[in-house]
Amino acid sequence: MLERSIQSATFQRLNKSPYPSKLTDGQVLYAKVNKLLPEGMAEVNYKGQKTIAKLEAPLIAGNHYFFQAEIADEGILKLRVISSLQSEGKGSFSDVVEKFMSDLQLPKGGNTKELVALMVRNSMPFTKGELLRMGEILTDTPDKQEGIQTLMRLKDANLTITRPLYFSYLYGRNMEPVTDLLDRLETALQKSTSLSMGNKGILKILGEVKESETNHLFQKVVNYASGLAVDNAGEPSRRASAQNLLQLMGIEPSESSLGEIRSFIGNNGTALMKDKMTVLAELLAKVEISAEKAHLLLKDVQSALRIMESGEASSQEVLKWGAELIRRAESLLSHPETIPQLTKTDKFNLMYGIHSRKEQQALTSFSRMMGSLSDIRGPEQQALRLLQEMVDFDEGNAAKVHKENLPDIIKDLISKLGLNQEAKLAGGAPGDRSMHDSLKSSLIALLKELPHGEMRESAERLLYKLNGHAALSGESGPLQHVVYQLPLSWMNQRTDLTMQWTGRKTESGKIDSEYCRVLFYLELESIKEVIVDMTVQNRVIALNIHNDTPRLKELSAPFSMNMKEGLEKLGYKLSSVHFKDAGTAAVPAKKKYRGLAGEVPYAGVDLKV
Repeated sequence: MLERSIQSATFQRLNKSPYPSKLTDGQVLYAKVNKLLPEGMAEVNYKGQKTIAKLEAPLIAGNHYFFQAEIADEGILKLRVISSLQSEGKGSFSDVVEKFMSDLQLPKGGNTKELVALMVRNSMPFTKGELLRMGEILTDTPDKQEGIQTLMRLKDANLTITRPLYFSYLYGRNMEPVTDLLDRLETALQKSTSLSMGNKGILKILGEVKESETNHLFQKVVNYASGLAVDNAGEPSRRASAQNLLQLMGIEPSESSLGEIRSFIGNNGTALMKDKMTVLAELLAKVEISAEKAHLLLKDVQSALRIMESGEASSQEVLKWGAELIRRAESLLSHPETIPQLTKTDKFNLMYGIHSRKEQQALTSFSRMMGSLSDIRGPEQQALRLLQEMVDFDEGNAAKVHKENLPDIIKDLISKLGLNQEAKLAGGAPGDRSMHDSLKSSLIALLKELPHGEMRESAERLLYKLNGHAALSGESGPLQHVVYQLPLSWMNQRTDLTMQWTGRKTESGKIDSEYCRVLFYLELESIKEVIVDMTVQNRVIALNIHNDTPRLKELSAPFSMNMKEGLEKLGYKLSSVHFKDAGTAAVPAKKKYRGLAGEVPYAGVDLKV
């Protein structure tokens, strides 16, 4: 099970309350006087609920009025009539709205009348200032009807409408690809000549988000190839191909540098140790160091690097000194109260001496080789055939290395995008360095220095999109809803994975993976738009797959048994798989997905599934 990874103090849940919000000073409402009570009091009905209020003038029971609320010192609700048109029956509804707008001196242009009409029909209290603010927000919204629906949803949830909340919710729902937003911002940033040094790091983060799959795949391939290269029992030809593959990527294999992180001593000269020292210095520079031992270690590592650069020490001295420094680092970094523990990527980089410059060179070489797998020739063909074998398709129609990577890629993306920051902080987690290195935090810092223009618009839109996940996620009694839209690079395809989970919480507050509903939407190169609707009841899974590919049911039949067996290994039983159309001209696939997502009473995700 996964812990719910999104919870925001900024975005309250957007679930309709069965009770009206408490009225505040200055709010306007359209309500019915049910009956008159002694001492100027009356029973008033608005939003389907009854409340007792003091009337400032005699009114007629059974009629509707526009009131303005006032809270007296003693806490008594007072209602003042602000429209002289007493009954809806004395004119059309449009007349009622226009009379009210005239009495309140509201502008008649734009979407004001439509907003007033909707709030009146739904008995939503509002202030004049709020109505004007809503009108201003709508002027910046291309799709006015979508914008009005968003405003009504926020009002119905009793939320204070602000520009950030409105656009976060709007862009969170519109399913615009995050991939496109990332590309747009990256292009704008690359054109800029005025970015501060502190904000130039956002380009690196954008690159890491876009290359998340390549990074994970690169690590898997290097680990696998290194194991083959030092396997004395293996075929000499495969060992040679593995070593050649590592050399082509710029990584020298070393028996003693493979395996556990404790085996740091290299035996292939000073070059590998120098790279490891460079990585160690970068890791120590990343974190906020307060411990005296950590300060001393960083100074010693920097001194070692200077001596290695100068060539003053012998190879044996470099290896001995470097090994001792890495042992000290391992001991220090294993205590979370001193410095956060190394991530898998950090351990990998330290093991193989991969640092920023070298990592970029190796990844570039790796990406080039991945792109040439369709046309293998020349002296590199044996190494490339080995690479092709590692990432080739198995009987389940998923690449061996890719298949193992997917859960890690999704978790890594959630962290890099900063989608789990609010959840971490709400759960009492300290604000570690990884939070500050996320895309969301970097966007907030970037917007502090950007003037109005194309770059600011791109950054704002992306930030609203990322915040939209929190705006759409929330809790409703025992149920919780989680929404993600992730820019996924998967098997050389770039697409967005949109995912909605709704399900009940366990007593410990975690997701109950035995009773939930999961919705996925993604667009693939070959079969185009796909919607997967998965229902889990007592660990029994029913799948509805929406796609317009002809004969998809027949084409997927050979893989059904593999899926069924895989689910059974995880303790789930597959009960049914149904194939349906993805959409029509009247209701395209994205609209159909949003309709399915809107009807959710239950949903959720277990990455193992």
